[in-house]
Amino acid sequence: MSEASTTYNIVSKEVIDRLFSILEQVDRSERDEIIKDWIVRYGSNNPIFYHTDEDEVTTFLLVENDTTEHWKKLYLVGDSFGWDTPRVEFKSIKDTRWWYVTFKRPRGARIHYKLSPNDLGTRITDETRADRYQNFILDSRNPETANEGMQTHSVIEYPDFKQTIELGSKNHEFTNIYMRKKLDGNRTARFCVIGNAPRKLLVVHDGSAFSKVMQGHQIIAKGVKEGRWPSMAILSLNSPYGERTREYGGRYGYPKYFRDVIIPTIEHHIGKTFGPEDIILHGSSLGAWGLLDVVCQVDVARNLILHSCPFWWPDDDHQKYIREIEENEIFNIDRLYFDVGVFETGREPMSTYESNKRFAQALKESDQEFMAREFLMGHRYSAWAWAFPGALDYIFNGVKKYGPLPGRKLDIE
Repeated sequence: MSEASTTYNIVSKEVIDRLFSILEQVDRSERDEIIKDWIVRYGSNNPIFYHTDEDEVTTFLLVENDTTEHWKKLYLVGDSFGWDTPRVEFKSIKDTRWWYVTFKRPRGARIHYKLSPNDLGTRITDETRADRYQNFILDSRNPETANEGMQTHSVIEYPDFKQTIELGSKNHEFTNIYMRKKLDGNRTARFCVIGNAPRKLLVVHDGSAFSKVMQGHQIIAKGVKEGRWPSMAILSLNSPYGERTREYGGRYGYPKYFRDVIIPTIEHHIGKTFGPEDIILHGSSLGAWGLLDVVCQVDVARNLILHSCPFWWPDDDHQKYIREIEENEIFNIDRLYFDVGVFETGREPMSTYESNKRFAQALKESDQEFMAREFLMGHRYSAWAWAFPGALDYIFNGVKKYGPLPGRKLDIE
């Protein structure tokens, strides 16, 4: 099944109940054909929805067995169930090739998933993270790789979901910068200037995805042209996953390296000095946590944008900076923006979503200035691209706008 259409198949619960009632009354030879006729009538594009209350929608998903393989079991694995764990198991419709499952999700949500037949759903939990990504699980954050081989997946968009705006594919001219390496490996740095005489410096962890997938430079260029945000220089930093995990968390003096090498290098190339109040740090996922760790250890930037920051990542009790805020160690940050998907998982006992809620609650109780949103998606580049313009509005203009769906204010007390 390919990406879902925005035309929703919405029926009443009685319609679905009637299908199963009919199947119980007919011969087994007729059941497959009845289901096929039913699918044609009520929508060939699964899923089918029926409403349960104002905020949630029940999903009814029908899947036909692969003709080349006899399925003994079928699981739904996705960003609202935990990519690492087969949370939802289909039921087989007796004497047919069809399987079905029902589950509730919020209005305005978007979820990515793939089907895991037979023992795949049980085997993925025994693989290393690298093996899971290579053999079983997709990185569906990235549309460039989402449909390659085993990575084929599907998307469900719920009623009231608003698609991320399309900004085109205009290319920006980048200059490669030699950045003295802290570790042996393949770290790259590129920069470009949007607007004239840049007043601000935006430093982006994982800049390749920011540019290619999130269309971050196009978003900024549009806002600068409209006078919405000031002109700025953008420094994109990229390093392999293994090097990031060795450096983030203050290892090998990364925060000081950031302050003493990264910032001065870009200033030298641009020929302009930026104070901490003029620098914005932007990161997503582990790249977000790496930048949080930088600003907590060195006074290099006063503005921070974090997408899906895994606060649980660096320590065994999963709350290093949450605990420090609760102990009244306030960050030296002017404006802190962060967001997270409600379907995001993480390390037990604290998911990425729950850790962001804990972080926000601690900030609120310490009177720290911040803006926090949640979006009704998982760990997605599309979610971060949707959220990014609002993050810049807050950083530059102090505007706090949490919606429309799939975004809303982070649910804390």
